[in-house]
Amino acid sequence: RSVEPIFSLVPAGLDTSRALTDQFAEGLRSISGTPSQRAGAVQALGARLGVQLVPHEAEYLAAPGRGLPTIDAVRRVYERWLAAGAASTGVLDAIQGAVTLRRDTVERSINADSIPTFAMLLMRSRLIHPDPQSAVGDAAFRKLLTAFFRPTIVYDRVATERARQDLRRSVPNVKYTLRAGEKIVGAHEVVGREEHEKMRALRDE
Repeated sequence: RSVEPIFSLVPAGLDTSRALTDQFAEGLRSISGTPSQRAGAVQALGARLGVQLVPHEAEYLAAPGRGLPTIDAVRRVYERWLAAGAASTGVLDAIQGAVTLRRDTVERSINADSIPTFAMLLMRSRLIHPDPQSAVGDAAFRKLLTAFFRPTIVYDRVATERARQDLRRSVPNVKYTLRAGEKIVGAHEVVGREEHEKMRALRDE
């Protein structure tokens, strides 16, 4: 229990979020047609990339001057906060106290509460929300942020268990040793506390 849970910074998570954001932006730019056709295309584009948009959200993103600013805001949220490190919501729920955070080859002990999570990122995202007064725009913005998010701080279960095993192996499993022929106690001698403990340990073995 004395081993701190180990978390690692994973830059690849940001790369994946960037790639998904870019794919959605490129898809938006290529969409044309009537408003209803554009909305249908946006909904299909979202489905391909893991975003389940309802019709009015797709219509909002398909409207000129709305879709691209929204996806650009998503990109800026990732560059501002995900690049600095963010864990998935819930990954820290069962962890209290200090954890070890690994960044490349550097390790430091920090409080688990100081690790940013997606829930924190979502709250901070309102600082650069392109249309916070629109309920539909807000729903679409949050869905894109959620669907394209990939954690950049992850719990390293393998490294944590390895550290625990190393600590277990470092604990001696022998309390007393006895050399061949060494006298523990003679007949009719009073046994002291230490000798009694040694005899009991040898008997148990």
